[in-house]
Amino acid sequence: MTAHRIFYMKQTTLFLTATLLGQALVSGESVTVDSQADWEKAIASSNGVAVANGTVSPNGKTGQLKTKLKRFDRKRSALSLTIRQSPVWQNWNPIENLGPANLRDAPVLLTVGPGNYWMFGRYGNNKPKAKRGEQAKRLAKFTPQEAKLEGFDMPLQTTRFPNQYNAPGGLNPGKGGYHAWQSRDMKNWVHHGPVTEGFSRWVTSAEWVDG
Repeated sequence: MTAHRIFYMKQTTLFLTATLLGQALVSGESVTVDSQADWEKAIASSNGVAVANGTVSPNGKTGQLKTKLKRFDRKRSALSLTIRQSPVWQNWNPIENLGPANLRDAPVLLTVGPGNYWMFGRYGNNKPKAKRGEQAKRLAKFTPQEAKLEGFDMPLQTTRFPNQYNAPGGLNPGKGGYHAWQSRDMKNWVHHGPVTEGFSRWVTSAEWVDG
């Protein structure tokens, strides 16, 4: 016998396919719950969910679904249980870019808490690459201006990169390694400058210490 109890977070949609195979393989018998009609027959109880078009979706923040027990004359074991997630996924909203425009190499994201996000990576100058037989073009002259950004009480300057600002540490010369950026909304980034030397320019993880 088998039963499934499934809990869902807000705005999560799943497409469910459950298959029970055991000694039934010998007789060619199996139990499959796949179609809309199959799921309507298999549901023992539900709370806060809607079953439509082969998907199960919560009506609010949470939902619960429990299927009926499948009984057999003899004991048997399930060999497989498959639950497939629907390609319809409504739990996120796409944006153009999550990190600084000039972030390079393998970035590392550290979420300290809500509204406190850090990104680590190499600092790129976005200098145009030279075509074969031609000289590389120079970056256009840029004069930084004083700026203010909500959530940051330090002096800031604008940069040539969109939605990016330099904190005092961001004005320090690089050391050949990774730099650090901080954001409150994952859109506007404050550059705090270099955090590793050139010999440790490849970083794979980061953690918050003594915070």
